[in-house]
Amino acid sequence: MPAQQAALTESDGKTSDGREYFQYDTGMASAFLMLAATARNLEAHAVAGFEPQAARQVLALPADAQVITLTIVGRHRQQISPSLTDWQVKAETQRPPRLPFAEFATIV
Repeated sequence: MPAQQAALTESDGKTSDGREYFQYDTGMASAFLMLAATARNLEAHAVAGFEPQAARQVLALPADAQVITLTIVGRHRQQISPSLTDWQVKAETQRPPRLPFAEFATIV
């Protein structure tokens, strides 16, 4: 079941340096959607690689809504679908290496 996170860009403010609040708000909404799905034993996967105009049209969003991300929510299958490509099967069965926290973030 796909979920959408969209924002009406004109209805929110900006910080003094020009950052737009709706992007922060959308990120928070996405994170909580994923946490809520996980709490219900569902899988949630955020997707940023999509065509914004096509997504807006398919989701019947108003012209002033900006699609930030899509989130796919569903149950994890025990069997790998035979319709998946080789790289999709690999992505489903092997986690990619992760950087240690200290290599990409700092707590101050």
